[in-house]
Amino acid sequence: MSFKETISNDLFNVFMNIEEFGETHNIDGEDIACVVDDDKLKDNSIKSGTYKGEKLIYVPLTSLQGLYVQGAKISFDGEDFYVADVANDMGMITLTLTKNYGY
Repeated sequence: MSFKETISNDLFNVFMNIEEFGETHNIDGEDIACVVDDDKLKDNSIKSGTYKGEKLIYVPLTSLQGLYVQGAKISFDGEDFYVADVANDMGMITLTLTKNYGY
């Protein structure tokens, strides 16, 4: 098994596993296993000295129905947010969400 295959397996079998780290949240009407890491978001804001958003979410790319770009509107657990930042790292999407994009 290649390194990339190992990472992909770990992504779904460990990190997104509901019995391990993952939690089910509703993103734009779909229940999706993801990981919310607001502590990491706070740490990043303190280190950089800049405000980045209210939620930091890790989601497998294959679980998302659409492409999310900076400024896109997104519903997370019934609350409206905007994507402040998005990153793709080997199939894991990191979304930083904010309530007031562009203000």
